[in-house]
Amino acid sequence: MRKLVYLIVVVLLAQVLVAQTITPMKPYATLKSALEKMEQSVQEPNKDDYPDEKKFTKAKAKHAKKVNNPSTWFNLAEAYKEIFMYAGADISIGAPMQTTMYIKGTAKEKATLENKETWTYEAFKIYFEDGNIKKWELNEKYPEAAKKAVAAYKEAYARDEKGSIKKKVVESLVELRNFLRNEGIMYYFDEKLEDAIANYKCSSHIYSMSEMEGADTTKYNISELFYYGAAFAEANKDVETAIFFYKKNIEYCKNAPVNMQYEFVKTYRYLTNDYKIVEKMDLYEATLMQSYEQFPENKDILVDLTQFYLDGGNSQLALEFLNKALDKDPKNFLYIFVKGTLFDGFKIKVYDKMDLIRAEVYNADTARQEGKMSRKDFGKFRDNKIIEANELWLEADKEMSKSVAEYNRALEIEPDYFNAKFNLGALLYNKGAQIIKLADLIPTSDMKTYDSEMKKAKDIFAQALPYLEEAVIIEPENLAVLRVLSTVFAKMGQYDKVKEIKVRILEAEAKEESMIK
Repeated sequence: MRKLVYLIVVVLLAQVLVAQTITPMKPYATLKSALEKMEQSVQEPNKDDYPDEKKFTKAKAKHAKKVNNPSTWFNLAEAYKEIFMYAGADISIGAPMQTTMYIKGTAKEKATLENKETWTYEAFKIYFEDGNIKKWELNEKYPEAAKKAVAAYKEAYARDEKGSIKKKVVESLVELRNFLRNEGIMYYFDEKLEDAIANYKCSSHIYSMSEMEGADTTKYNISELFYYGAAFAEANKDVETAIFFYKKNIEYCKNAPVNMQYEFVKTYRYLTNDYKIVEKMDLYEATLMQSYEQFPENKDILVDLTQFYLDGGNSQLALEFLNKALDKDPKNFLYIFVKGTLFDGFKIKVYDKMDLIRAEVYNADTARQEGKMSRKDFGKFRDNKIIEANELWLEADKEMSKSVAEYNRALEIEPDYFNAKFNLGALLYNKGAQIIKLADLIPTSDMKTYDSEMKKAKDIFAQALPYLEEAVIIEPENLAVLRVLSTVFAKMGQYDKVKEIKVRILEAEAKEESMIK
């Protein structure tokens, strides 16, 4: 996301100032003093300051008249705006020095270091790099000037019954929101993330105000503002604020024209991820489903849903959404591989049931040896369990065949895909191991069947070998594949090969330990 922020913002900051008539700057101290007096003028009269009741009544009447005048609040808001924008008013990031001097006048002091230059004015500094503005910095910030400006504009708008200054209020709010946004970008690149987020929050609040209905939104896309507000919060590791902005963007995009929906899908995806981070799993699931309802054909959201149901252990639903994703991207070998793992998972669940049956037979045999079960009853119990295990084996083999088909499909598209080769080898190894487990249930009186099953297992191990050997060529130090390969060689009686692999395992383990240290 950070890369995207950079790419978009570079474009935004490359604006060239349009020639305009600039009013000479008033001293900051003068603005501050005048603003403090204006703030006092809208405060209610204190009775303690008026011993004479008549004078207090007169003061209250005068105050009521003043605060009911929309111009009072508009002028106060303008004063807040002017002092807030004092350093950066009428300039922009990337503006050249000549333009800056024309607008801000001659600096009191200039300092140069290589390609960088700093201009110091009475109340602020402007920093240049390669002859263009990099950032500005106000020496003293008036407390919450932007928020107070917005509140005062709202008062002016609400009290303007004749509609004489409503248009001016909206124009000023547009100017303020755009400044907040651009200065927020500046703060982001200056790594002042708290300031960047504060600016974007205030700017997004202005966008959302009912007074701004019908205001110009063509210069800056509000959806983009919400999205990058979240990006700034993410960079600051402020997940809750990121969630705030993502929710704002979703709320806006739902009713906005398509061309004004900035990164709508990504917003949903990042929001669900943040809910997961803060462990709000109910909101995570709800938002994930909302994203699917909004974009039922989006491949990335289908994959997110697949992962969600995989994590939750609901393989059937995971497969359902994965198939939908594959419909959109049938040649995606990763999706095909995941589908293979799902069938593999179904098979493993069946293997687990078979292991339980095996345990039941062993327990019954123990009971027989202890005289708690007759030999006849044990034989009948074991035979029934073998039939049950064989039925499960057919079910597992069916799922395994599906896995093999999907892994091979993935390899047709990506022949050197390690995971598919390793999984194929591991799958066949597990099949052989399961045959041996089942063979243990065969009574000693039927050694012919037992030997046949053991040979079958050995043949399966032989089928696993090529996949494992190819996998270890791709990743020669992968401990997982080396260990499985060692076990397969041992099962097949190839002990020289086992020794070779054991040496490689020790070398890989030593390397892994040294990297950890």
